Amino acid sequence: MGAFFMTILLSAQEEKKVYAPYTIWLSLGAEYSLDSTQNLQFFHQQRYINQETDFSTVGFFKYIYRMDNAVLYENQFRKNWRFGALGSFVLDNNRMQDLYLRGMITHTSNFKWFDFNKSLSVDYFLRLSENTNPNVLHYNTARLTYLFELRRDFNHKEQIISPFFTLRLFQIGQFGNQYSPYQYSFIDQLRVSLGMEWLLWEKVRVRAFAMNDIEYYGSDDGGSLQLITPVFGLSCIYRIH
Repeated sequence: MGAFFMTILLSAQEEKKVYAPYTIWLSLGAEYSLDSTQNLQFFHQQRYINQETDFSTVGFFKYIYRMDNAVLYENQFRKNWRFGALGSFVLDNNRMQDLYLRGMITHTSNFKWFDFNKSLSVDYFLRLSENTNPNVLHYNTARLTYLFELRRDFNHKEQIISPFFTLRLFQIGQFGNQYSPYQYSFIDQLRVSLGMEWLLWEKVRVRAFAMNDIEYYGSDDGGSLQLITPVFGLSCIYRIH
């Protein structure tokens, strides 16, 4: 998929904005509470694009361009503060394998009628496989993420419905790549999403969202390109304990 996006960018050097095909993110998760302040979450996510990829030749799976398997640990060490650590194994349609590590800290407060979540995280992508495609970037990558989320809980017929608005800002650095495509921008990537979360039963949550994923690329002449990818996501999380 990286080669496909780079082809789009190279063919549109004169344009300011480029729209990539929409993608769909589907996730299944399980949550286990260790005690009143600590919990573990397990996730499996598949990302689809509306064109055939090299991931598989079987049915709907041939549209997959990425699969994630992740474990998240969270600890509420103070009333409004949480610390989290995440590890994820990623496989994409170029047969490249990544180990994705994250450390994050989150603060929750109130803003008017909303819960206001602020989070700062540091991510590191470690390439585990050799790159056989010369058109795909192959560098270990670090990413600093700022997250801001507004949400409100409503009770409806013994269910809790929570609309939310999320803004994520990314700063990206690639180790060993002197000519990183992101080096010309202060904010390298922006994700804006609007969605809804339903607590259907005591142990089952469903989350749906629509998002614009915007990546900013620079050029030697000082110009810039915006690669905009529409994303639609759906996840289901089951609380084991």
